[in-house]
Formats: sequence, structure tokens, C-alpha cells
Amino acid sequence: MGSMTAWQLAKHGIPITGYERFSSPHDRSSHAGQGRFFRVAYHEGVEYIPALIRARKLWLELQEEAGQQILRECGFLTIGDLTSPWLTELMKGVAEHGLRHQILEGTDFTARFPGHKPLADNESGVIDELGGITYPEHAVRSALSLARDRGATLHTYTDVVAIEPHGTTVDITTADGTQTFDRVIVTTGAFGPPPGLTLSRPIRVDRLFHSWFHTNKPADYTFETFLPFMRQSAGLEDYEVGIAGGPSPDGEIVRAGATVPYYRGDVDPDALDRTVPLDYVRRMSEVLGEYLPGIDPNPTRSAVYMDGYTDDLRPVIDTVGETTLVLSGFSGHGFKFSPLVGALAASWAISGDAGPLRSAFVTSPDHHE
Repeated sequence: MGSMTAWQLAKHGIPITGYERFSSPHDRSSHAGQGRFFRVAYHEGVEYIPALIRARKLWLELQEEAGQQILRECGFLTIGDLTSPWLTELMKGVAEHGLRHQILEGTDFTARFPGHKPLADNESGVIDELGGITYPEHAVRSALSLARDRGATLHTYTDVVAIEPHGTTVDITTADGTQTFDRVIVTTGAFGPPPGLTLSRPIRVDRLFHSWFHTNKPADYTFETFLPFMRQSAGLEDYEVGIAGGPSPDGEIVRAGATVPYYRGDVDPDALDRTVPLDYVRRMSEVLGEYLPGIDPNPTRSAVYMDGYTDDLRPVIDTVGETTLVLSGFSGHGFKFSPLVGALAASWAISGDAGPLRSAFVTSPDHHE
């Protein structure tokens, strides 16, 4: 969120100073891991679709400015029972917004996607033609590079130890001293805000597991034959959102995973356990080996990342007086929206109106301290 906000502010010609606790990009953020799904047909709620359409336009704008592929417009595949709640909601959004899509069943699905386990009689595959996959590290680097090119001053490896609003100004303190600004936008990721600020709602930090697999049938797992996907089939009830995956950027291996709730846990972001439990790897290998029969079910590597979640899975968008905006807790579906969040945060810096941000995410009323 911070990188996209810097890009958008710099586009408006606004002098900005940015602080990042780590490098940027880095692997202590929910954006890490080479790829993030982008979907417009959205089972999480029809109300998100207008924001996703706007975000997609901004992703392509960033890509054009950067001269580097950031959003791969390959489409996104959702597999399941069309009468299930998540596909019912997805298809409701497709109908209401006239989204370009395809529905495949039976042998048509198998011919198009040979790397997947064939569909059960009650299952369908829905292709969201506006979907695809974003390359987050490229996106963050490109946004920050463009911001610097337009005059932004960006500090990495700089911990903000305090943020203190004072009426019409805000003091930011780091190890190098204190600076005063007219407006401050705080994007915390999975970490809580610095001293001086509190969030209106609590954030739970969960571990995210990513794994990469070689394939035994490479031709079945290219971007032409194996779209980024999510699947919720009978037998996957133990997994919160079924299984998901897609080709890696190099097109040679598959990134895939399954979310088992009791492996996630509420963690301290400053003491993240980055060990991948072997029992989790075993369970994931079994299920992925069944549903993606052409992969080697033993992962080449696995990694742990983290993200911040709210109880209602909607982000915290807080304002403190007229000078400070705090963005946090995007609950596992924030990155796809991030260029829009950056644009709306930049608009807040100019106008002082956080309403469009809250409208995009249907969040709670304004919060003031």
C-alpha cells in the first residue's frame, strides 16, 4: 500500500518523504512470494467488483509506466459446484456487472486444463477473463522507482518510533530525529502502528504458507494450459478456501497451496516462526498430488509469510484529526486493490476526504482520536 501511495502522490507532484522499516520490497509482507492472484469475478462479495475494475485499470497504468510486466492478463479459473455459496456469489457478480467469462464442464474442461483432476458431475470451471496474476515484487519496485524519479525521498531500513499528530501538523520520529509534516499516511502491513497511534479494531496476524512444485508434465502447466486457480471440491472441506495455485513467472514450476486453519495461528509479527511444519507439507502434498496429478507432489521449496486480518475481513481505514490516515488489516485480499488504495489515499492527502476509501471496501464509519 505504501509503495502505491508514493507512486500516486508523486504523480500529483506532491513532495513526499517515505519511511520503510525493512527494504522494499521485502519478505515480511503479505506481498512477498512472486505472485498474487488478481480476480474481478469475486466470490467475497459483489460490492467489491467496481473497486476491482478500477484497480485493474491502475495495474495496467503502472505496468505501462514501468515498462515491465506486472499484471499478466491470462484469466483466472474458479472450480466448484455452481450451486455452492462461493460460486453463487461469484456468478451473481458476473451477471450484475456483465463480466467476460467462460464456463467449462466435463470433457471440455479436461481438454482445456489437462493438469487438473477431472471435474465431478456437479462441478464447473469458471474463467474470469479479466483476471490474472500480479508480480508483487516487480510492482513494489516499479512504483517506488517511479516515485523517486518524480522527486520522492524514500528511506529504507528506517524504523519509525513515534507518530504524533499536533492539530494541523504531524511529527514523525526515527533514530535520525524528528520531522514535521502536513499529512501522514501510515501503512502498517501485518505490523501494528508506531507509538502514538492506535487502531480502531484489532488485527490478527496469521502465517501464510507458499510452496513451489516441479511438474512431471510441463506442457500441462503453462499459462496456456494452467491458469491461476482456486478449487473448492467435495473432500476439501478441511481447507478454508480449498486449494489454489498457478504457474510461476518463469513458467517452469507451479506455486500452489492449501490453507489448513489450525496451522495458521495468531503470531507476533516481530517473532515470526518461519518453519513450515512437516505435517502440513505432508497433508498439502497429498491433496495437491490428487487434484494436480501432473506435478511432483513433494515441494521443491516452501516458505512462510504473514498477513493481518480483521474479524470481519474488511480493512481498518482510520483518520486521526485532519492530518493522519492509517491503513491496515486488509485480510488476505488487499494486494489486488493496492494501486486503487494508493490513488484514494493520495486523494485523501489532497482533499482530506477518506469517504471514497471506505466506500471501496464498505468499511465502518469514520474513526477519530
